[in-house]
Amino acid sequence: MLVVYYHIQRYYRRTSRELKRLSTVTLSPIYAHFSESLNGLAVIRAMRESEQFADENQLRLEVNQRANFGGYAASQWLSTWLQMLGVAMVTGVAFTAVLEHHLNSVNPGLVGLAISYALSVTNLLSGVVTSFTETEKQMVSVERMGQYISGVSTEHQGGIKQLPNWPLQGAIEFKGVVLVYR
Repeated sequence: MLVVYYHIQRYYRRTSRELKRLSTVTLSPIYAHFSESLNGLAVIRAMRESEQFADENQLRLEVNQRANFGGYAASQWLSTWLQMLGVAMVTGVAFTAVLEHHLNSVNPGLVGLAISYALSVTNLLSGVVTSFTETEKQMVSVERMGQYISGVSTEHQGGIKQLPNWPLQGAIEFKGVVLVYR
């Protein structure tokens, strides 16, 4: 039974680690876009590009939600398999108890104790698998920090569309201005 637990957690660890990495990689552009949008809100409104920025934000959120959904699906997969293994363990103990009862007398108290221990061992093993996998998933954050420290490539700076009546050059002209120093 431990071998099966080992193989399940090994498979899940690899998958969940990559899904967590995808989730964090797709989350960073959302924060950056939101921050840039807030900083340039006046320009966005002046250029009448609010809808474009909202659509871009929606697209980035959708990509991130896809990655998160994969992580939740993998978590449910692990939960289902661990519960199935628990059911198999308790069923094995109960089946053995029934066989022992028919072959020779067995104390019902010991049968109950064996089933209760099977349930607790199943819960403990599930907790161990879950804690190991969650710890490894959180280490993705440390990897991301290393990526940011070593350098992140700069984004492409695209041109800004200009409105037809927008001036090409800025100039200030003073007419009839009097300055007095006191």
